[in-house]
Amino acid sequence: NTLTNTSVNVSNDATNVEICQLASTVFNKIKSKDQRGNVLWQRIKEVAALVMLAQYTNIMEQIKLQENENRTKQKSSNLGSPGPSVPFTRKFFHIIGIDIMLSEDCEPILLEMNDRPSMCVTYDIENTLKTQLIKDALNILTIDGKPPPSNAKFGGWEQILPVNESTPFGQTVKKVFHRIQQKTNNSNHSTPSTK
Repeated sequence: NTLTNTSVNVSNDATNVEICQLASTVFNKIKSKDQRGNVLWQRIKEVAALVMLAQYTNIMEQIKLQENENRTKQKSSNLGSPGPSVPFTRKFFHIIGIDIMLSEDCEPILLEMNDRPSMCVTYDIENTLKTQLIKDALNILTIDGKPPPSNAKFGGWEQILPVNESTPFGQTVKKVFHRIQQKTNNSNHSTPSTK
């Protein structure tokens, strides 16, 4: 086994494994040897969607904290906003890295989620990849905070949420998200007990 973290392996002279490869290259290699590789990308997107759902409450809490902090820092001004009015929850975007390992059964296993994935370039292949990642992210942002139109050029991005609720995975996501919303609503309305 070889760790594939580029920052760990940049000085590893003991390996002959090609550490940094495009996901498409790896998927094609897997597909050529195992038919389960044909659904691998879809399974990884499902894992990523579930990770984002698991983090939803934390993300919304951080947005709320930022909104409160901004309110206390800003003084009332009659200059108005330089652009369209945008709901506070739609004023943010964030690039998150998700590290996935594959089991022997070709199942994706979450290793970790990186809140601030490295944009450092260790290998040549990363230069183009990370530059394009940033360009593609900026291309799908909208001024009014609304989702990009259906004809938007997503570049290398694929939308994973919301999911198609008519699929079995979509039904699972719907149930999980409903439970998250219930817990969030219950915690927002609960009052601390006093003794």
